[in-house]
Amino acid sequence: MTATPSAFPIRLELKKRLPETVDVAAIFKLALVVETDSGCDLTGIPFLIEDGGAVVASGVLPTVRRLTRDSEEYDPRHGPVDLRDSAEIAILAPAGIGSYQWTLRLPEAAVGGVAHQAAALTFQFATGAHSTSLAVWDNPTPVTLGAPFSLKVGAKCSAGCCLTGETIEILDAEGRVVGAGVLGEAVWPGTTSLYWASISVEGPVGEGPCRWSVRMASPPQELPHGSAAAVSFSSVATRPAEHKVSIAVVEQETGKPVARAQVRLGAFRAVTNDAGAVTLELPSGDFTLRVFKENYDAPEQSLAVKDDLEVLVSARALPIEEPYSRYWKT
Repeated sequence: MTATPSAFPIRLELKKRLPETVDVAAIFKLALVVETDSGCDLTGIPFLIEDGGAVVASGVLPTVRRLTRDSEEYDPRHGPVDLRDSAEIAILAPAGIGSYQWTLRLPEAAVGGVAHQAAALTFQFATGAHSTSLAVWDNPTPVTLGAPFSLKVGAKCSAGCCLTGETIEILDAEGRVVGAGVLGEAVWPGTTSLYWASISVEGPVGEGPCRWSVRMASPPQELPHGSAAAVSFSSVATRPAEHKVSIAVVEQETGKPVARAQVRLGAFRAVTNDAGAVTLELPSGDFTLRVFKENYDAPEQSLAVKDDLEVLVSARALPIEEPYSRYWKT
């Protein structure tokens, strides 16, 4: 008969490898295996984190997760499932860039009157500068020669730092600053830390394809940040609009309007409304009209735009194939 130990040992391991670099002064997660043969739930026992003997953090173990084959989360479809008891501790990284070796310690503890031995786990990590990324959206195409246009630009820090007040610049293909804006206090709806601004940009001076780049004038200085990689966007510059082209898209067989059809006239694009109609404003010239919608086929048309036009497009409805029909065919 095996004797019951006076105090049960606790096994500590890293359940997931730490990333190669964590952001300075940012929260990162330490995923642990926390097991003991006593069968006790170790949730709530105290812990210390030390750096060379100096305590840098303390607290109590959060919920120790016990996963079994009967658990709802148990899913072996993507490989073996680690069934060991685990917990996740949130830790604040140091504010300086460097390499660190810290030790997690669990002092001796009694759980439900059952004694447990002290345990320790040493782990290494490195800290680095926060990364900053840029995004561009709502940039129009085409744009009009010599006419300013606006777009939205956002910036996000990997650690979620506030970027309010940071300056974003727009540069043309020659590297000339043609627009600038300051990130506002609000983040873009549905995001956690994407700070944004609407920026007005000088209109291009040459007709045809054109490209711009977006950069952050200088990264935040309170904590180390790497320079954000510039992003680019493109458009087509056209002469000012002179005429209106009204387009109606209908089903060839029934004459019913085709809503939400994509309409393209050269670089000009639009979507039909519920009445299957859309109006585009264009300069004079020769254009190819293309209409696209799933399950419809519409022929291309060549248009010579010299005056206002009204164009009717008859789109043929295609038969909708059952998605699994190819498995039924013999």
